[in-house]
Amino acid sequence: MYRLAFGHASRLMPSFCRKLKQKSLGLYCKRGLIPPAEVSLVRFHHILLGLGFLCAGTSAFAGDRLDLPQIAAEVDLPLGEIQSIFNLEVDENAQLLPARETQLLIDSLPEEFRDGCRQMVVDFGPQAASTTAWAWSVRRLHVESGKFGQSALLAFRCTVHVPDVTYVDERLAILLNGAKTVLKLLALDKDCTNCTDLYQFRFSQRFDAESGYFAELNVDHTTQHPCCDGGDVENGTRFLLIAVPSGSITVSFDKETSFYNHDDEDGDTQTECRSSVAYERNGPTLQGLTTKTACRENGKFKPPVTIDHYLWDRNKEAFIKNESASSSQAPR
Repeated sequence: MYRLAFGHASRLMPSFCRKLKQKSLGLYCKRGLIPPAEVSLVRFHHILLGLGFLCAGTSAFAGDRLDLPQIAAEVDLPLGEIQSIFNLEVDENAQLLPARETQLLIDSLPEEFRDGCRQMVVDFGPQAASTTAWAWSVRRLHVESGKFGQSALLAFRCTVHVPDVTYVDERLAILLNGAKTVLKLLALDKDCTNCTDLYQFRFSQRFDAESGYFAELNVDHTTQHPCCDGGDVENGTRFLLIAVPSGSITVSFDKETSFYNHDDEDGDTQTECRSSVAYERNGPTLQGLTTKTACRENGKFKPPVTIDHYLWDRNKEAFIKNESASSSQAPR
């Protein structure tokens, strides 16, 4: 789990949040979040230099939204132009693509998405303008070749630095290279311009499928955002199972959640939920999933334990969720 240290950011507040600071963070919708990685200012400038200042900017406040757009799009790319993405050696830690490939991919996407990074830069006023900057980068999460051609799972990342704080948000895409080259940008939720949810993706493992493979990813999320402090905070990790090459989301559920509720009258509440996952395999092929979710409130078990079962339906080409079961017994 990544955490974001806000330092002294609370003493500088973006203009559009000043009137809301005394109110609960519940004013912002909560979808299912992502803890941004701690990225130092030195590392941020390294990203800018690595991109040759492509897809980057400074002191360009937009403030039209708090996170990246949730947009589903599919675009064709020139055949052979991005072959290097499948072959190049990338940084083992950050998995960042070079400037040329980053620019080509960003430029191919709809303008509404391309402009999303600049738009999520919060305005902390004139005194912060000289030290505020933003940049696009692209991380390669996984790459492989199959009967349908080559595929790469990519995370489009917006990194924003405002005084004392660096925060990031990511969106998932699939790059396919075969008879033609296609980039598929995936939307996990409905678009929301005033949501504080920030996401970051981690590839976990893959499973064989008849027409490709299933990619399991962890989506770290958080509602901690430098626009406003105080109120409720939610962190967690979402389980995603993506079908490649179609890009369909076949399974999605909260694997871990931690919800902190601040209440001046009734006292604060900390609710944590965790899910265990059991896989049903037929050789390398995934046939089903069984999850058990248990929660604790202020450290004490809070029944019930929820049991869900997902079974692959070959005719529908989807994992079908059976009716949930429950138990009052605390997990061991």
